[in-house]
Amino acid sequence: LIEGLLQAGAKLNRLEAQVFGGASPGNFVNSIGQDNLAFACGFLEELGVPVGVGEQSGPAGCRIVFWPASGHVTHKPLTRVKETKVRRIILPLVKPLNLTPAAA
Repeated sequence: LIEGLLQAGAKLNRLEAQVFGGASPGNFVNSIGQDNLAFACGFLEELGVPVGVGEQSGPAGCRIVFWPASGHVTHKPLTRVKETKVRRIILPLVKPLNLTPAAA
């Protein structure tokens, strides 16, 4: 998105971002939603793009509506997570494989 804006003539020093989301639906060991938020904010910080007011979602996600002409945005948290009866395969954790370079 940022690359497209810059190619269209936007100036990086005039951009401001709002970050929404961060939901982690389901029972996961890691918090993928929070990890995504942290990545997005870190990426924007590296570019020097200030992050304005945004909203974090709960476990069920959110609906975002954005009006580009005015810059207005609405954030509506969704109220429930749909539980599914999907069969899951849980794989055991394994130790990392450390390879040594072969002698030449």
